[in-house]
Amino acid sequence: MEEMVSCLGPFYDLKDAAKYCGYSVSYFSKIVRKKSIKRYGPAQSRFARADLDQLMANPESFSSILEIKPRTPIELEV
Repeated sequence: MEEMVSCLGPFYDLKDAAKYCGYSVSYFSKIVRKKSIKRYGPAQSRFARADLDQLMANPESFSSILEIKPRTPIELEV
């Protein structure tokens, strides 16, 4: 497992990940909320450079929260 994690790094905090991708921190935070970007570390506050590279190369490879949780109507009996 350690070998797989080491090939993902280095790891960045939110501010450095935003800078690496060329985004402002606030815009990158919006992307993180909308996309399923894996986080690492005990506090789940780190982003792997390999994941950021994949995000920049192919943003569609990360599913949107809206795609994960589709809305369904609630049936009510009257």
